[in-house]
Amino acid sequence: MKKNLYPQYICSGDNSILVKFGEEISPKINSNVVSLASYLRNNQIPEILDILPSYSTVLITFNSLLISHYLFEKKIKEIVKTKLKKNKVFDQKILKIPVLYSEEFGLDLDRISNHTGLNISEIIKLHTSKEYIVYSMGFTPGFPYLADLDKKLDMPRLKKPRLKVPQGSVAITGAQTGIYPFESGGGWNIIGRTPLELFDSNLESPSRLKPGDKVKFFQIASIDEFDQISKIEKNK
Repeated sequence: MKKNLYPQYICSGDNSILVKFGEEISPKINSNVVSLASYLRNNQIPEILDILPSYSTVLITFNSLLISHYLFEKKIKEIVKTKLKKNKVFDQKILKIPVLYSEEFGLDLDRISNHTGLNISEIIKLHTSKEYIVYSMGFTPGFPYLADLDKKLDMPRLKKPRLKVPQGSVAITGAQTGIYPFESGGGWNIIGRTPLELFDSNLESPSRLKPGDKVKFFQIASIDEFDQISKIEKNK
């Protein structure tokens, strides 16, 4: 019988532990990540300073003045062993995100079409055909990393990243798709734009999405519809 190598507990400095649940990107592995991160946040363990979930790992930073590395690792192992299965049900939502896939907003649509051999309609159909899991958040606050993009849309990053990617830009690279919540630099291929506001620092929970949530994109037909939704968002 093949021994299960995971989870692994990796020392990441004097006051951090990386809990690794696997190597590949998969919903099963990520559900363990989200469950652990959710349990730790909900139970407000006093020694914990920060929790950073990713595709297959959870990085936990703790106060080394309150507990030793050895005892903290032991505590986390016990939580994973005894609490994780019971915590499999977490608050998961599906957010439907409107996108205007147009020449004006989809800055790389023509390049994607040339690279993949797909026409614009086929690109849009593939991108809107499934639900995506939010595997991780970063590189800017509120940026969701959504995996399992259709392999036909596999695109390399831009050779020269843009210095300014407009807020709300929906982009793809490799097996991932994501949304830029603010204007920022970026090297992903832009296929459209959403009028939704994904991050509001004035709210108690500023990000509209969190790891474990699901996203379903749908196409909006015109700039008028885009502007109408944008106006509603700004008046909330």
